[in-house]
Amino acid sequence: MIFQAIVQSRKGIAVLDLPQLASDLCDNLQRVGIENPPSDIRPGGNMFRVSLSASSDFGKHIIPLFTLRDSLADINEAAAQIEQAGEYVLSDIENNVIYDQYSDIRDLLYDINTDISPNMGM
Repeated sequence: MIFQAIVQSRKGIAVLDLPQLASDLCDNLQRVGIENPPSDIRPGGNMFRVSLSASSDFGKHIIPLFTLRDSLADINEAAAQIEQAGEYVLSDIENNVIYDQYSDIRDLLYDINTDISPNMGM
């Protein structure tokens, strides 16, 4: 788990460990009466209140990189890419995250996806 999303609507509250499979994300939202797909749920939306939390410093520094235009599906996908990056790639970018060198989640994901360190894949 990279972080949690708390999604609140008039119908219920879902506390979601991210990342999770897209189908599980939909199922978990539906269990609390939220029928909208994750791609329609945004932190700045009018229908739902979305907040993110993390227990690690790494996760806490990632959360501010998301904007109001990022949907819950986008946030979940970013969490999945970060989790799948592996320790060698993450060790290369961890200082950038902790020292707030990224201004947008897309910059961080770009670095994860283009890391060509010699340790990658080990």
